[in-house]
Amino acid sequence: MLGVESSKTTAKIAVEAGVPTLNRFFNLERMEEIGRDFGGFNAAKVFFRLEELHSVTAAIKKGLRRNGVFVVQFLYIKSIMENDAFDQIYHEHLLYYN
Repeated sequence: MLGVESSKTTAKIAVEAGVPTLNRFFNLERMEEIGRDFGGFNAAKVFFRLEELHSVTAAIKKGLRRNGVFVVQFLYIKSIMENDAFDQIYHEHLLYYN
């Protein structure tokens, strides 16, 4: 297991909880530095904030084992619209999925 977390505070909490964590941004360059593969990747509420979307997806493709699992959590614009959940729309979200 290895966490890659850009927030210093969150990375520190993870390390203190026993999760090895790099306090860096995750992208293809980082994956090449890590130099190993993984059985799973988890991206919770980060995909709509990514400035390097293509680099991150290339990194996941490079680092995910053939039978690995990639779990991504994101807001779905159809649900936002149907539920009048406009409070889920933020300026730092660079994209939404529909």
